[in-house]
Amino acid sequence: MRQNDHNSSSPRLRHPVSVPAARALPTVACAAIFCLSLAVLAPAYGQAPATPAKQDKNSKKKHTTSASAPPKTKGAMEAPARVVLVFPPETKGGVSDQIADVITEVVQSRLNLSGKYKTALFLPSNPVVKRATIEGTLTKTELEHPVATDTLIKKLTELTAHDAAIVVSIIDYQFDKATNKVSLVMSAKLLDYTGPAPRGTNRNGESPDKPSPKATEYDLAAALARDLTEKMMGDLLAPKPTTEKK
Repeated sequence: MRQNDHNSSSPRLRHPVSVPAARALPTVACAAIFCLSLAVLAPAYGQAPATPAKQDKNSKKKHTTSASAPPKTKGAMEAPARVVLVFPPETKGGVSDQIADVITEVVQSRLNLSGKYKTALFLPSNPVVKRATIEGTLTKTELEHPVATDTLIKKLTELTAHDAAIVVSIIDYQFDKATNKVSLVMSAKLLDYTGPAPRGTNRNGESPDKPSPKATEYDLAAALARDLTEKMMGDLLAPKPTTEKK
């Protein structure tokens, strides 16, 4: 028989591995993978948890306050202003006709500024008035002299869907050319058809004794009419005196 030769052709291990070391290789590999996993996950776990945004207490308080407080309505407790029909002033012809606009301007201004009233001008061109004229319920004469009587004033006031009216009249107009002086007698009445009694007043006066040399009759009449109308409106809009009970 042929004996085994140590110098045979089978390869030799130059670095032989012992059995215990070979068995330890899987454990080492697992440990390495575990360490690698920790290295990857550590930054994520190492970060500080995000702090939730703090709620603005002031904004929440403001929101709550605005939501709970009901909006205020301007003038919620105030009664609505009544509309007064303003008739054209009753004049005496001549220059007195020319100062009618001055009188109407003062009347409307004082009523509107009172806070209790608004104004509407009586106009013959009002469609309702024109239709009444066509239908014959209002005559041409009545339309030309709308404040001739209290009955006509009420008729026209109700026709235009109003329940209050004001009328100013020039009772007397005089002009002294020698002294360049104007004298006026005027009246005014506020008519309320909802119940209260009518309120009336009258005023009279004269222009200054020594007017400006350049002042015309119209200038003197307009200034006097404005002054008297202001005073009469003060009378009409003044609170009614209360009667004390004894």
